[in-house]
Amino acid sequence: MRDSELRKGKLLEAGSLLSDLLERLGLSRQIKEQQILENWADAVGEQIASSARAEKIADGVLFVSCKSSAWAQELSLHKEMLITRLNQSVGAQIVRDIRFSARGYRKSSAESEMTCARPEESRVALTDDQVGFARQVASKCKDEELAHLVERAIRSAKELQNRKRQQTDLPRGEVNRRG
Repeated sequence: MRDSELRKGKLLEAGSLLSDLLERLGLSRQIKEQQILENWADAVGEQIASSARAEKIADGVLFVSCKSSAWAQELSLHKEMLITRLNQSVGAQIVRDIRFSARGYRKSSAESEMTCARPEESRVALTDDQVGFARQVASKCKDEELAHLVERAIRSAKELQNRKRQQTDLPRGEVNRRG
């Protein structure tokens, strides 16, 4: 948000305000990461998308699950091209590496729509305030799809904060077996 412009009473576009808010909250990168996961099929093409699925992004590394080791090997040969296409699809340098695994598809078709979903055992409960905050920020978006992505990104960020807080709150000597 441009504080000097607000003080002078200038009108700003809602999109500009939302963009600045997301940047200040540190969520714009997470939204781009979600867009990469959701745009996987469009960015890589139908043939690759039918044999490989983008699972998650962590620290700039995209994890892709392939139907077979042959697909994982073939795609690893085209890694740089895929990174370029994916980053171009969101207009930012988000993916810096891709790791392919031949573990196959383990998700049901209903779960495949939620590519950023974590297994239930690793989910961390959010407080009512955290859920309310995510909904409040998302409600400012006029575009329904963007609102959905914003809410998911905020919830993911809050879950990550809660998970880190839980890990640091472990009693001395106790080992965290979840990673």
